[in-house]
Amino acid sequence: MSLVMRGPFGVRMLATQSRTFYGRKRFGPKERTQIDNITYPIVVEMPRVEESDLRWYLDRRAEYPSVTSILRLTMPSAGSFLLSRWRRKKESELGAEEALKLRRDIRQRGTAVHQLITDYILGELREEKIPENLLGYWHSFRHVLNDLSEPMGVETTVVHQKLHYAGTCDCIAKYRGKLCVIDWKTSDKPRPTLDHCHDFPLQAVAYAGAVNVDKSYPFKVRDDASLGIDDVYGS
Repeated sequence: MSLVMRGPFGVRMLATQSRTFYGRKRFGPKERTQIDNITYPIVVEMPRVEESDLRWYLDRRAEYPSVTSILRLTMPSAGSFLLSRWRRKKESELGAEEALKLRRDIRQRGTAVHQLITDYILGELREEKIPENLLGYWHSFRHVLNDLSEPMGVETTVVHQKLHYAGTCDCIAKYRGKLCVIDWKTSDKPRPTLDHCHDFPLQAVAYAGAVNVDKSYPFKVRDDASLGIDDVYGS
């Protein structure tokens, strides 16, 4: 049954299905496990819609703005200025049409890198099939993947019902023995400190907070666990 709902910002949405939980049959490149009848890594899916450049996650009780949408709408003026300046610069250098194509290519590249990492974690990656334009990214984050173990969630939706937000968490896994929420970011240059990461830490913290209250996840990211924001970049 379809449901029409009105969200906190007055945007009407249409939901066609409820939240779905399932587990992957393949645990990872070297192992698989099942605990209490749950196969890891966990994947939770929710229907999503986008309207006016905002993303919403829907279930039969409510609709939740995405973490990235919230961060974009609440971006500090300095960050908004830098982003606008970069767009104006590219439009001046390339023209409006080519600048739009560049932004689209950047988004598609990020999606491709995320899929590359997901395929590796699920044991479905064949390194000889990695496209040449992604090899720089692969070499950038390959050493990080060597320190990952026990993936508990991959590309999975997390919801904080009390604070009313949702998002798709790239990875929940142990990094050097500590359970972490991991968010992958692509860049054309290294970001050596948190000061270079803009609002990325806020995004990871929001996901960790949702994991800790979301009943779909029978575990918690502890206060003393680190949050991973691995910034992968290519040549």
